[in-house]
Amino acid sequence: MQKVTRIAALATLLMVLCVVPAFASTVFSDVQQKQVYWYVKLRSMEFPPKSNNLGSMKVVDWTGYTTYWELPSTALAMTGSYTITYYPASGYVFWRWMTTGGCSVGSVSSNPATLQVQGSGYVIAIYKKA
Repeated sequence: MQKVTRIAALATLLMVLCVVPAFASTVFSDVQQKQVYWYVKLRSMEFPPKSNNLGSMKVVDWTGYTTYWELPSTALAMTGSYTITYYPASGYVFWRWMTTGGCSVGSVSSNPATLQVQGSGYVIAIYKKA
Protein backbone atom coordinates (compact mmCIF):
# COMPACT_ATOMS: atom_id res chain seq x y z
CA MET A 1 0.00 0.00 0.00
CA GLN A 2 2.82 2.42 0.85
CA LYS A 3 4.46 1.74 -2.52
CA VAL A 4 1.21 2.56 -4.33
CA THR A 5 0.87 5.81 -2.33
CA ARG A 6 4.42 6.85 -3.25
CA ILE A 7 3.84 6.07 -6.93
CA ALA A 8 0.63 8.15 -6.88
CA ALA A 9 2.45 11.03 -5.18
CA LEU A 10 5.27 10.95 -7.73
CA ALA A 11 2.73 10.84 -10.55
CA THR A 12 1.06 13.96 -9.12
CA LEU A 13 4.41 15.77 -8.94
CA LEU A 14 5.17 14.83 -12.55
CA MET A 15 1.75 16.09 -13.59
CA VAL A 16 2.47 19.43 -11.89
CA LEU A 17 5.81 19.65 -13.69
CA CYS A 18 4.11 19.04 -17.04
CA VAL A 19 1.02 21.23 -16.52
CA VAL A 20 2.49 24.16 -14.57
CA PRO A 21 4.72 25.52 -17.39
CA ALA A 22 1.63 26.00 -19.54
CA PHE A 23 0.44 28.65 -17.05
CA ALA A 24 3.71 30.62 -16.87
CA SER A 25 2.96 34.14 -18.02
CA THR A 26 4.93 36.17 -20.50
CA VAL A 27 7.33 38.97 -19.88
CA PHE A 28 6.52 42.55 -18.88
CA SER A 29 8.97 45.12 -20.21
CA ASP A 30 9.64 48.66 -19.02
CA VAL A 31 11.05 50.25 -22.18
CA GLN A 32 12.07 53.51 -20.48
CA GLN A 33 14.11 51.72 -17.80
CA LYS A 34 15.30 49.00 -20.23
CA GLN A 35 14.37 46.40 -17.61
CA VAL A 36 12.62 43.11 -18.27
CA TYR A 37 10.30 41.74 -15.58
CA TRP A 38 9.25 38.10 -15.37
CA TYR A 39 6.20 36.61 -13.68
CA VAL A 40 7.37 34.29 -10.90
CA LYS A 41 4.55 32.28 -9.35
CA LEU A 42 5.21 31.28 -5.74
CA ARG A 43 3.48 28.16 -4.45
CA SER A 44 3.88 25.34 -1.92
CA MET A 45 2.69 21.75 -1.92
CA GLU A 46 2.65 18.87 0.55
CA PHE A 47 4.38 15.56 -0.22
CA PRO A 48 2.61 13.22 -0.53
CA PRO A 49 -0.03 15.56 -2.01
CA LYS A 50 -2.73 16.34 0.58
CA SER A 51 -2.60 20.14 0.93
CA ASN A 52 -1.09 23.09 -0.88
CA ASN A 53 -0.07 26.71 -0.40
CA LEU A 54 0.56 26.47 3.33
CA GLY A 55 3.25 28.70 4.81
CA SER A 56 4.93 31.77 3.35
CA MET A 57 8.08 32.81 1.49
CA LYS A 58 10.66 35.54 1.87
CA VAL A 59 12.55 36.81 -1.17
CA VAL A 60 15.63 39.03 -0.89
CA ASP A 61 17.10 40.68 -3.98
CA TRP A 62 20.75 41.60 -4.63
CA THR A 63 20.28 45.03 -3.01
CA GLY A 64 18.98 43.49 0.23
CA TYR A 65 15.36 44.52 -0.43
CA THR A 66 13.15 41.94 1.32
CA THR A 67 9.59 40.95 0.43
CA TYR A 68 7.38 38.50 2.35
CA TRP A 69 4.78 36.57 0.35
CA GLU A 70 1.67 34.69 1.48
CA LEU A 71 0.97 31.73 -0.78
CA PRO A 72 -0.10 31.54 -3.51
CA SER A 73 1.40 34.74 -4.94
CA THR A 74 2.80 36.09 -8.17
CA ALA A 75 5.89 38.29 -8.11
CA LEU A 76 7.37 40.46 -10.85
CA ALA A 77 11.13 39.88 -10.91
CA MET A 78 14.00 41.09 -13.05
CA THR A 79 16.55 38.64 -14.40
CA GLY A 80 19.00 37.92 -11.62
CA SER A 81 19.82 36.13 -8.41
CA TYR A 82 17.67 36.17 -5.27
CA THR A 83 17.69 34.48 -1.88
CA ILE A 84 14.44 32.64 -1.22
CA THR A 85 13.29 31.17 2.09
CA TYR A 86 10.22 29.03 2.74
CA TYR A 87 8.51 29.22 6.14
CA PRO A 88 6.28 26.15 6.55
CA ALA A 89 3.02 26.26 8.46
CA SER A 90 2.94 24.86 11.98
CA GLY A 91 3.24 21.06 11.97
CA TYR A 92 5.16 20.92 8.66
CA VAL A 93 8.82 21.00 7.59
CA PHE A 94 10.49 22.08 4.35
CA TRP A 95 11.55 19.16 2.14
CA ARG A 96 12.74 20.56 -1.24
CA TRP A 97 12.21 23.06 -4.06
CA MET A 98 10.62 22.42 -7.44
CA THR A 99 10.95 24.98 -10.24
CA THR A 100 9.75 25.37 -13.81
CA GLY A 101 10.35 27.65 -16.77
CA GLY A 102 13.02 30.31 -16.33
CA CYS A 103 13.40 29.79 -12.56
CA SER A 104 15.94 27.52 -10.89
CA VAL A 105 17.51 27.05 -7.47
CA GLY A 106 21.13 26.26 -6.69
CA SER A 107 20.28 23.36 -4.37
CA VAL A 108 16.81 21.83 -4.30
CA SER A 109 17.23 20.70 -0.69
CA SER A 110 18.54 24.00 0.77
CA ASN A 111 16.31 26.43 2.62
CA PRO A 112 17.12 29.27 2.17
CA ALA A 113 18.26 28.78 -1.41
CA THR A 114 19.67 30.90 -4.21
CA LEU A 115 16.98 31.49 -6.83
CA GLN A 116 18.03 32.32 -10.39
CA VAL A 117 15.39 34.05 -12.52
CA GLN A 118 15.99 33.96 -16.29
CA GLY A 119 12.34 33.99 -17.34
CA SER A 120 8.79 33.41 -16.14
CA GLY A 121 8.09 30.27 -14.15
CA TYR A 122 7.03 28.65 -10.91
CA VAL A 123 8.89 28.25 -7.63
CA ILE A 124 7.24 25.58 -5.48
CA ALA A 125 8.30 24.69 -1.95
CA ILE A 126 7.55 21.05 -1.15
CA TYR A 127 6.79 20.36 2.52
CA LYS A 128 6.09 17.29 4.66
CA LYS A 129 4.41 16.64 7.98
CA ALA A 130 6.82 17.23 10.89
